[in-house]
This record gives sequence, C-alpha cells and structure tokens, in this order.
Amino acid sequence: SVIHGNHLTAAAVVETTHQVLGEKAKVFLTGASSKVGWTVACVLRDRYNFEILCHSTDAERRTIFNEKGFQAASTLQEGMAFSDIWIVGKYDRAVEKYMPYGGTAIVFSVPHPFQKRKDVRVVEAGTLHIDPSRLDKPRRFANKLRSYEIFACHAASIVAAHRLKRNPSERVDELGPVDPKEIDSWLQDAKDLGFTIPYYAEHKPKVRNERNKVIIIGGGPSGLALAGSLQRRGISHLILEQQTEKTSFGSWNRHFSGLEITT
Repeated sequence: SVIHGNHLTAAAVVETTHQVLGEKAKVFLTGASSKVGWTVACVLRDRYNFEILCHSTDAERRTIFNEKGFQAASTLQEGMAFSDIWIVGKYDRAVEKYMPYGGTAIVFSVPHPFQKRKDVRVVEAGTLHIDPSRLDKPRRFANKLRSYEIFACHAASIVAAHRLKRNPSERVDELGPVDPKEIDSWLQDAKDLGFTIPYYAEHKPKVRNERNKVIIIGGGPSGLALAGSLQRRGISHLILEQQTEKTSFGSWNRHFSGLEITT
C-alpha cells in the first residue's frame, strides 16, 4: 500500500472549513490544482454551495477550472478583490503580502505563510487532534506540533493500518486523484480511532461602515494604491475617473511618455 494522506487531509479541510464558514461562503483558493486542493474546491461547491475563485499561474489549469464551472485567477491580487476569506493550500510567501487586512486564512499548506501578519485569523485545517492517553507510549517526535496535534496526512497512515487490519485482503493506495466520495469514510475511520477535528469558532463577517465611504478622485497610481489599502481594511470607497479606456490609469501617462503600470 502507498499512503500520501490526501483523502484524510481533504476531509479535514472540508469539515474544518464548513465548521468555520457554514454554507454559501465566498472564498479564494490557492493550490487549487493539487490533488487535495481540487477535491476541497469540488466538495465545498457541490456540497455546501461555496462560490470559489481558484488560483493558478498556469493558463491550462485555469482553462480546466473554467471548464469545470469554477472562476479562475492568475494573480493573488485578483483574490484580494474577490474575498477576504482565503483557503491556502500552497506555500507562497507572496500570500502573506496580498492577504486582505483582517482576513481569515484557512490553511493546509505546511508551513503557513502568515508568521508576520497578526491581523489575519489563521485556521489550521490540515491537522487533527488526538487523545495522548490512547497512545501505547508517549510521542517522541511531533513535527513541532503540540503533543495532542498531528498532521492529517500522518494520521492517515494509522487509519490505513487500521483498514488493512480490518480487511487483510484490501490494498490501500493513494497513487491517483482523490475520490471525493471516499473522503468521508477516511474521516469516519479516523474518528473511530480517536482522532478529532479541532474546534474553531464560526467566522463573523466584517461589517463595512457605509457612512464613511471614501471618494477617490483620479484613478492613477496613487488613487489605485489608496483604493487597494482601503479594500484591505474593509473601508467602502469609490474611484472617480473620467477616462473610460481600460488600459489607461488616470491622466499621468499623457504627461510622462514611456511610462506604464507593470504591477
């Protein structure tokens, strides 16, 4: 048998996300093209009616997202504008930079990239809890986790051993894609063995103060930068710009020839 832990990890992420967000949430997902990420996207959409923007820098993968009925993004900046709730399945240092201010990050990448962002609520979705008293002997190595924490992918090896003991003729392999129909059975077996999903409080949406709406006159570099900063802080705003061309950003490019926006 070959065990990667993908089924149990996907199940843990889905159940943790549902616990925190409930149903019909709007989220931005990084790492959507991985085996776990893709399964998480499909199950959250099909089971809980999530609206999901899937991120990939690969154009072919974004085409697949669209063909399967998902919205697709090539940049993290698109995620900033889409939602302040991110499901982070890929370690990328840029995620820390572009995560909206005060947002919620449901993370199953290891390690998570939010070490310096104290304003971000981090939900560790790729771990399970275990009752240490049920172990034959104390754990000697916990991968820098607490004694009662274990990565779901590592717990999967225990679940697989349990399955093989229950049915010696069965072969347990995770070489192919994750089967969304199988993730619940992996999680149930894990729970039968004493593993549990950590508790996280329900997400409370930020209340935008419409009375303090900011009007930004001019959609040049400074105006766009200010709008981005207000967006990260959840402050309602409106940009007034007379030019209608999509490739123009204010009047500054008429005064300084040869300059263009590159970010």
